[in-house]
Amino acid sequence: MSRWSKPLYNLTAKNGKNVIIDVTLSVNPALDPNLAIQDVIDFFERKKVKKVIDFGAGALRHSLPLLDAGLEVCAVDFEEQYLDCTSKKVCCEKRQLAEDSPNFSALVYPRDFIQDKRKFHAAMLCYTMQGMPLQSERKFVLRLLHDKLIGGGFIVWMSRWENFKNLPVSQRVEDGIYKNPTSDTHSFYREFKNETIREMLEKVSWTRKFYYVKSLGRGGKDQIFVYAKKKEFW
Repeated sequence: MSRWSKPLYNLTAKNGKNVIIDVTLSVNPALDPNLAIQDVIDFFERKKVKKVIDFGAGALRHSLPLLDAGLEVCAVDFEEQYLDCTSKKVCCEKRQLAEDSPNFSALVYPRDFIQDKRKFHAAMLCYTMQGMPLQSERKFVLRLLHDKLIGGGFIVWMSRWENFKNLPVSQRVEDGIYKNPTSDTHSFYREFKNETIREMLEKVSWTRKFYYVKSLGRGGKDQIFVYAKKKEFW
């Protein structure tokens, strides 16, 4: 677990170059929430979801609408996401806004998140996995989320497809690419085909799986899917 204790990953690109990936750079914190968040909220209301994990919450762009809808939200991210309020001003401002709600809580990944014993009705993975450079850590996170969900709890997956049609060979690292090649630190980007997403979630481990429920995507390049821990909760 020591290699995941910080958001910095020292990796070797396919061309032999040593690169440092900072996963807190993966998504622009100033982006608005995806329009499908209202569909997610409507779905949660129908399924009586009350407690939600927002894993890789970043600037809380999806946490805040959930809080406004009256849901209890636990935001999970690296501590470094909120420490530097100069370079991550938006993250800090949104965190202060969220903390005004009695329904908001936060956990530091991975230490506090692993140790926390609470259970939740649903988990959000909003553009998180595509910025996570290690396949082994993606599988680890899915196992943790599976175990933290109550009964047939739900997982909402968000990612995008075909942002980069021609990945430059010189920037390939692990199973994706690193961006901003002239910088000292880089963000990571990985695209998933729909069938790859389903394969990941339907076989988290030998004893854990999620079942496909529906798509909440509104067209375009967004991949927004709902999965359930048990079939009967569809």
